[in-house]
Amino acid sequence: MCVLGLRGWPQFEPVDLLATLAAAATVATAGVRAMLAHRENVLLRRSSRGEAVEDGLSGLPNRRALIADLDGAEGDTLVFFDLDGFKEYNDAFGHHAGDALLQRQAPRLSAEGRAYRLGGDEFGILLSGERDEEDPQVQAAVDALSEHGDGFEIGASFGLV
Repeated sequence: MCVLGLRGWPQFEPVDLLATLAAAATVATAGVRAMLAHRENVLLRRSSRGEAVEDGLSGLPNRRALIADLDGAEGDTLVFFDLDGFKEYNDAFGHHAGDALLQRQAPRLSAEGRAYRLGGDEFGILLSGERDEEDPQVQAAVDALSEHGDGFEIGASFGLV
């Protein structure tokens, strides 16, 4: 718009060609910058949507994803887990070691069904069909969350619906 104004202005007062080119370059630069900013915002929005349903530490879906998945889970079994001994593990070995433990457990739990990290030391798993406490897949999930070593033992308490 500015460039068009400069091109029409010479009828009133002479305008240097260099000024016209500078104005055109300014408008073009602003347009390119606006397109780059829009592209960056679109990428950021996509990234935010992914982060909104994924736990950053374990890579598992989070509570928000679980709530969305429960809409179509009629007749399925939801198992909630709480790690036993995790606080003591963190106290003894530090939070970095606790984070590493959770990162090791996440893929093992995922192998048993649709797994979720619900917060802290709480996990969930959605299994197809009706299950009970003795179900082999439920027991395999408990095993996936259990770990022991020199001076520590991590287990998992659970409940299912």
